[in-house]
Amino acid sequence: MIYLVVGHRGVGKSKFLKRIESYYKNANLKCQCIDLDDEITHNERRTINEIFVDSGEDHFRQLEQQTLSKLLEKFSEHEGAVFIALGAGYQGDLPAYVKVLWLRRPTDRHGRIFLDRPRLEAQLTPIDEYRSRYMARVARFRNWNTKQITMEEGWQDANEFENKILGLLPSNLQGTITVLPEIFQNEMRLEDFITDKIQLGVRFFELRDDLLTPDQMDRFYNEVPRDKLLFGFRTRDSGKQAKDAWWFNCQYDWALELGDCPWGVPKVLSLHYRDQHEGIRDAIDRLMQVTADHYKLAVPTDNLVELWAGHAWMMEDPEKRSFLPMSQDGKWWWYRALRGSDQFINFLSDGEGSSFDQPTLFQWLMVEKNKSKEFAAVLGNPITHSRTPAEQFEYFDAKKMPVVSIQLSEDDCTELGFGILQRLGLVACAITAPFKNTVASFCDSVVGIAKDLKAVNTMQWDKKRRGWIGANTDVAGLEKVLTSLALPKNIVVWGGGGTKSTLMRLLPEANFFRARSGEELFGQKLKRPPELIIWAVGRERQADCVWPDISWKPLMVLDLNYTEDSPGREYAQRVNAKYISGIDMFKSQAESQREFWTEYGEGRTQSELPI
Repeated sequence: MIYLVVGHRGVGKSKFLKRIESYYKNANLKCQCIDLDDEITHNERRTINEIFVDSGEDHFRQLEQQTLSKLLEKFSEHEGAVFIALGAGYQGDLPAYVKVLWLRRPTDRHGRIFLDRPRLEAQLTPIDEYRSRYMARVARFRNWNTKQITMEEGWQDANEFENKILGLLPSNLQGTITVLPEIFQNEMRLEDFITDKIQLGVRFFELRDDLLTPDQMDRFYNEVPRDKLLFGFRTRDSGKQAKDAWWFNCQYDWALELGDCPWGVPKVLSLHYRDQHEGIRDAIDRLMQVTADHYKLAVPTDNLVELWAGHAWMMEDPEKRSFLPMSQDGKWWWYRALRGSDQFINFLSDGEGSSFDQPTLFQWLMVEKNKSKEFAAVLGNPITHSRTPAEQFEYFDAKKMPVVSIQLSEDDCTELGFGILQRLGLVACAITAPFKNTVASFCDSVVGIAKDLKAVNTMQWDKKRRGWIGANTDVAGLEKVLTSLALPKNIVVWGGGGTKSTLMRLLPEANFFRARSGEELFGQKLKRPPELIIWAVGRERQADCVWPDISWKPLMVLDLNYTEDSPGREYAQRVNAKYISGIDMFKSQAESQREFWTEYGEGRTQSELPI
């Protein structure tokens, strides 16, 4: 079988091929992996960049189609699996007999800046260049794919979760997947979807009458065991159907918004909306006024206090209640994943899913591996880019504890908010922007350099004293990176935010600039252009900030960010400076975090966590 791997620029298709080779080798299966760009480079005896410069993008796109055509012909009779990674901009037609894997990462939509790849539209900024082609490529990938694999950030090594998603290791998901209309785009995709998800061990396929046609639902009924079907009533017309319709013999979910269930007590009664000005407890009371075999509360949930109310309600009778908090940006995925297969009704997404808060297959498997009352997390806003769950997974895996990322609002970053997280099971966490200064104020004790900086990026719950211990490992991480460089005397720090106190401690002679206005701080005056700029502004803030003077032309840009959309990358490209990513700093401080968690987290008595 031939598989084509597609995905956005920089998503990691080449590294994915290397992991696939290891998965198939370990399973004693035959596999051939080919990167189309490498094949073109080999045939043309030129780099991709040289082809773009010498012959233009149109010529390169023709080479892509010609080269793929030859590869498909070459491997048409090949025994075993063949994986071919296509460039993000591939525009040719794909034959119907191949399967297409769409490789995705959460940061795809944010954009990426490349320092080692040809520019496609030099008149645009690097980030705008990526974004200008993003939606067209999404449309192509969505139309082509027979399977989607959404990775978490930072997972570059072989792992069991991709292995399970590819069907090479056994799995028992016990979650529900909503069947979306695009599954029916072609027969191969439909058949693969059904076979794949049954093999993965899904509990139910949800068939919603507001998403699927009667013919599409009939198709599933004829091909999937009845005990694997969950019919979701979301329109009034379906509710008027006769009692002997096929779906009546399956599990079905009646939405409370439709009024009374026409045939008595529903198997599952769900609530998806809150009335205007209605609190979550009032919504719960409204749901519970109707008798049902099982209750599903899936309403907009604004904050941790409301999350706790829904959680407490569910825990009063967990066998008959499921709580699925909803948001506009998917911030509750971690809660749904931590509840996992424990809830009778709980959804995960295959690709885009039907709700932002549904965990991906990868997230579900990652959390389900270590079912525990306790968990670890990284907390911040934004948090999509965070590599902490990948970086710290092995450490917490040894403790049989999952690690997740939690998007925290300013309103929830309070002593009350952290109290709720702790009661939900949080015992260790990393703190990122913009909360490092805030959390220091409600730590029960602050240790080490964090006392002087009044900034905390690492916390551990002290089970004996019932309080949070806070520390700061940023200094250790940054110090290690700075020590590895031959630092010039004229250094500029651009921005800083919560890391400014750390930077001032390590670089007292540096010139500090406010990124929002470009003005110099502390009465300093830059005497000559800097040789090194330490970049401390994230993409989310750049729209409100100015750029450093282009005429400075520093030799190096040390970026405290490791995100691929960082404006520090863009500035380094503009001035042709050597770019140093913040990834080494991140890994160094992450090692110090593990040392802290080990010192303050081990050897303490297990406490019973209240609901």
